[in-house]
Amino acid sequence: MLESRRRGLAIGLVVALFAGLTAAPAIGAKLAGDKVRLGVIMPMAGIFVDWGQHGLIGAEFARDEINAAGGIGGLPVELVVGDDRGDPKESVTLTRRLAQTDRVLMIHGSISSSSAGVMFPLSQSLRVPIITPTAAAPGLTDKFRPWAYTMNPGAARALGTGLAALRKQHPGVKKAVILYNSADAISKAEGEGVMPNTLKQANVELVDSITFQTGDLDFSAQVTRALGKQPDMLFLGSASREAALIAKEARRQGYKGPFHGGVATATPDLVALGGDAVDGWYTTTYP
Repeated sequence: MLESRRRGLAIGLVVALFAGLTAAPAIGAKLAGDKVRLGVIMPMAGIFVDWGQHGLIGAEFARDEINAAGGIGGLPVELVVGDDRGDPKESVTLTRRLAQTDRVLMIHGSISSSSAGVMFPLSQSLRVPIITPTAAAPGLTDKFRPWAYTMNPGAARALGTGLAALRKQHPGVKKAVILYNSADAISKAEGEGVMPNTLKQANVELVDSITFQTGDLDFSAQVTRALGKQPDMLFLGSASREAALIAKEARRQGYKGPFHGGVATATPDLVALGGDAVDGWYTTTYP
């Protein structure tokens, strides 16, 4: 499973690398010298650490494959890696450093829509292509082409597919409650825009929307409120760790229905932390 996931990330990065190199280089950068320097920004801490760790694995896998095939223009690829810890402010600092000091030809990253949302405006001013593998909030790249790209087909497409699969197995689902992290860009987009519309199109009644914040550990109050609405399903817009904690609390309070997770919940952490509470979890993310 991990090898398959690595290869999928690697293939995506290879495509991204060549797409990025067709654009103009970053300020002062040239395809010359003895190597091709490509930037990678991934979180090695914070709520998206699992995505960041696998994103770095994919980047390294791609580098090795490219170099084994002769490099780019006959030059080997070197990755210049930065850890933004999932903090958008750090994402900005690293983007500037990679473009202006390290003079990379492109940047692969970061993971979250919150980080990508502040990096993409810099892609234009710094004239460096930036390609996020995962950020899925609607409209992120619209104003910044041809410098900004995402490899994710979008949350609306993914969540619609997941809901269809859930209802196929649970045809009695008529009412839903949404719980989402209002401090995270993709989770907020899912909770306030994407999922309400997806539920409406599927004729599922949204009976409540409940928020929480990054760093929260006790979700008993939110779950009590949610279950008081007697929902047939719960949608969780969050990272996998928060989702696992909410699922465990919901099961503790007697909830036996299905969960539908946002695109950021699909990581090994969900199962490792959620255990039996996340059996039958539904979500869809990019390959």
